[in-house]
Amino acid sequence: MSRVYIGNLDPHVGQDELMHACSKFAMPASVWIARNPGGFAFVEFSDTRAAEVVVAGMQDALLGQQRVKAELAKNKGKNAAPAGNSAALSLAAPVDAPRSQRHRAVLRNLPPAYEWRTLRDEMRKIGDIIYSDIDVNGHGIVEFASREDLDFAVPRLNGSTLDGHIIEV
Repeated sequence: MSRVYIGNLDPHVGQDELMHACSKFAMPASVWIARNPGGFAFVEFSDTRAAEVVVAGMQDALLGQQRVKAELAKNKGKNAAPAGNSAALSLAAPVDAPRSQRHRAVLRNLPPAYEWRTLRDEMRKIGDIIYSDIDVNGHGIVEFASREDLDFAVPRLNGSTLDGHIIEV
């Protein structure tokens, strides 16, 4: 995981607004905004390339009422994976692919206890995935590496059961 430091952050900017701004360049894995003292945030991405694209795109961007400063974080944070575990970190979205070429499925009716990591592990059994997340409504978002993987996965997932819940795609 790679983190981006966002400085000079307007105190009225919320987590959803920052996530939306960053997702124009690459899909964030997580967002943390400092509140006391405020004025900065850390946004985590699946890989360094995605973080670098966000730094370039967000540098001096107007967010709220202030222009933000964006740079790669100098450390990986207290919850970072240990060094040398690059195989587990290879879930980056292809940030250079236009949104129209991304292959996403939205899964509804997931078990309430599901986290993005559990979803990722389950979806890897079906196809090659490059991104997974659970949104605020509890819907799973899975981005597959190719159209073929998406086409293979959708009929197998739709109507299937995960931990007793019938999945809708």
